[in-house]
Amino acid sequence: MRDQLIEELDDKGETLDSVVQAQKEQQQVEEMTLSKMIELWDGARRTAGKASERTLLDGRRWLGHVEKHLGNVPLKDINAQMVERTYAAIREERNLSGTSMNHIHTLLKNVFQKAIDYDFIYKNPCAHVDTPRRNDPKRQSLSADEGARLMREVNEAEEEAYAAMDEKEERRRYREDHGIARDRAALRGLHHIGCVMAVRIGLATGMRRGEVFALTWENVDLDQQTIRVCQSITYKCVVKSPKTQAGIRTVAIDDTTAAHLAAWKQSQAEELAKISVKQVGPCAARMWARGTASTTSTTGGVSGARRMASRA
Repeated sequence: MRDQLIEELDDKGETLDSVVQAQKEQQQVEEMTLSKMIELWDGARRTAGKASERTLLDGRRWLGHVEKHLGNVPLKDINAQMVERTYAAIREERNLSGTSMNHIHTLLKNVFQKAIDYDFIYKNPCAHVDTPRRNDPKRQSLSADEGARLMREVNEAEEEAYAAMDEKEERRRYREDHGIARDRAALRGLHHIGCVMAVRIGLATGMRRGEVFALTWENVDLDQQTIRVCQSITYKCVVKSPKTQAGIRTVAIDDTTAAHLAAWKQSQAEELAKISVKQVGPCAARMWARGTASTTSTTGGVSGARRMASRA
């Protein structure tokens, strides 16, 4: 039987291996569901390294809304009408904005395009679906009065943070004088001042939160009153460079901000010297851990970023 099949295939100019391979490919197409394709698409994006970890995770999270409805459906069976019904269901279930739906549509369209590249399907069903309209962005900035009020709060918070630090140091000196102080390996409370400085820098420069918390003293020129922005901290506390050269820039700071930063730099250096830590850069993935400095940043680094993120 096998010999007969091989003879018939030879007459057609085919081989048994090529037929078996074609059958495997056809089976793969039949079994390729949307969820499996999303996995392949996500893996390709990770290999390319063009997107941050947060962007990758957000993409999977958004597409999870679609997978709930179409995840187990074979790619070849998904059409434009099914996609439209899925969008309607997601809107009803999640009450998402037009901007969010537009983002989901873009991601899903990219997934289907990758499926075309891999020869799983021949046309993109999203190409025949009306793109959800994005909402008009309503961005608001602080008014002059709001900015002034925030600055007053920053000034008060800074005074309180320094006072609290002085009180802790006074208690420390008392324990040392009476021989009941433990060996010192940490400075507790220093990061509070750093968090206040982060707000001050952000208000004065308009820098992004991650850029502020990635700032190190080597990128602060107090004489020229400038700050060089060249890195940021992600929500997973990874220090990274900007995606493009346009993200690297130098911003000016005013006299008041420069004066407060100069005082903070001196105070930080004096406090760190108490635990034999030098005020040097560059920054590392961990800057402050449980009150102990491992390298120094302008604002307090990762620990401060986490605290500020949780309050934002």
